[in-house]
Amino acid sequence: MQKIKNGGMFKCSKDLDEAFALGDDVDADTWEKVFTEVRTREPSVKFVIVGTLDFSAPSQDPNSGFPVINGTVTGAVFPVEGDGIPDAVAELPPMHFKASAESQQDAKKAVVTKLSELAADEIITTLHNNGAF
Repeated sequence: MQKIKNGGMFKCSKDLDEAFALGDDVDADTWEKVFTEVRTREPSVKFVIVGTLDFSAPSQDPNSGFPVINGTVTGAVFPVEGDGIPDAVAELPPMHFKASAESQQDAKKAVVTKLSELAADEIITTLHNNGAF
């Protein structure tokens, strides 16, 4: 988890982004590209975490007048070892966080920071509880 922070370095990340942009269903060919490329380019990687981050339209805090952003993150953890398309070993339930700041950008940063912490904790706990590592 510490070596690769963002899957953007993989050629298949664009295909995965496009598939998620069309909905939650990712076709088997895209999944096959993802796992084949990770196994080939980064054989030391044990898990792939695929998730989504959604933001609400900004609203305004009635007390401060600052922008308020709601965010939701979901995801799944897949083992990389083996062949083919693996089943998820952990599912990340929808996690929500709301932040207010002087700018929309700062509110979004606060949401991303908090949701990444919550998601990481949940993923690690779930993997430990499932005996995945």
